[in-house]
Amino acid sequence: MPVPANAYFIELSVRMLRDKLKPGAVSTAQAEAELRTLGLALGSNPQ
Repeated sequence: MPVPANAYFIELSVRMLRDKLKPGAVSTAQAEAELRTLGLALGSNPQ
């Protein structure tokens, strides 16, 4: 069955974030802020 566009977008975004999360590349707080922004963009409500 085809992958929903949202699932593809999430997977792509997670891969991009993971690429950024090399040691010393970004802080945990920065990564969390990016994930929250991504969640808001997708209409979810991360806690």
